[in-house]
Amino acid sequence: MSEGSSTRTRRAVKEGQVPSSEVPSVAPAVVETPTRLPSPEELRLKEELGNLLTELVFDAQDVGFELALLKCDRRNECPLVKKTISLVQKVRDLFELQRKLTKKGIRP
Repeated sequence: MSEGSSTRTRRAVKEGQVPSSEVPSVAPAVVETPTRLPSPEELRLKEELGNLLTELVFDAQDVGFELALLKCDRRNECPLVKKTISLVQKVRDLFELQRKLTKKGIRP
């Protein structure tokens, strides 16, 4: 149906010239995108990445705990302390991203 005829049809229905039951309805088209399954190599790499990230997070947590327990008068001046704080912040950001993905039903 062209735009002009569509407008005429709506006008005719509105003015009562054509019952609305006689006007064909058009359902929106549903477009499905094909889902590609990951290859065995991609699955292996994803698992390896997940394992490495897990190890990194645990190590960063351990470093963060040590930082929390560090007793040093000059700790705020120490480059190692500054880097540790940065690392712990990135791990926190990673956890927050993981929570957001999980809430949306996306398995990281």
